Amino acid sequence: MDDCYSVGPADQAIVAYHCMIAGLAPAGLSSNVVNCVAYCCNHAAIPDLPEGVPLQMDGIEVAGALIGNDNFVSNFPRLKTDRTVSLIKATASQLRTGHGQDLWSLTFYCLKPLLDH
Repeated sequence: MDDCYSVGPADQAIVAYHCMIAGLAPAGLSSNVVNCVAYCCNHAAIPDLPEGVPLQMDGIEVAGALIGNDNFVSNFPRLKTDRTVSLIKATASQLRTGHGQDLWSLTFYCLKPLLDH
C-alpha cells in the first residue's frame, strides 16, 4: 500500500490510522512516519498523533487534488512550477557542456512530467 487517507473528525481519523497500523503489523508491515502528514483545517490539536508526523494547517495534496484554504490552493501551482523550473535550470547547468540532445531528452522525459497534473 502506498497511500492511505483517513478523513473525518480528528479524534476519529487518528483512531482509524491506529487501526490501519495494527492491521499492517501481522503482515510484517508498518507505517513510515517520515512519509506521514496530518492535515487539520480548523487548527485543532490532533490527539495521539505519532511523534514525528508534521501537522499541516494550510493544505495538502491528495491524489493530485488540492485540499486546503484559498491561499494554499492559489499558491500551490506557482510553488510547484518554481521548484520544477529550478530543478530544470540546475540540471541544465550541470549538463551544459555535454550533448544538447542528452539535455533535451532528460528535460522532456524526466523533468517535464513534474509539471503534469
